[in-house]
Amino acid sequence: MSGLNQLSDEESLELIANDDALAFRELHYRYWEQLFVHAIRMLRDEDVIQEVFLRLWEKAAHMKCTTNFLGYIYMTARNRVLNAIRKRTTEDHFIQELACYSFQHDGGA
Repeated sequence: MSGLNQLSDEESLELIANDDALAFRELHYRYWEQLFVHAIRMLRDEDVIQEVFLRLWEKAAHMKCTTNFLGYIYMTARNRVLNAIRKRTTEDHFIQELACYSFQHDGGA
């Protein structure tokens, strides 16, 4: 399909809801860099952004078209980043607790 970059976000979402991979690729290209910079700055991990776009592809048929898609996808990315930070913090805490427990029960030296 030619002229995808001329479509609005809402039009692209409608096409994506009908499994249009080219429309998906266009939205991915349109917003990847902005979301990538945000994720790298906060988390040092780009996998979160891939998850955002994967979810968009999977859920497009059930999404309500929003008038502010950039705001929607940015908030989705932000929430994913914050969830990843919380998960890492929890994992780090458990690793520290396990190390302390191991140290105490191995005789301390």
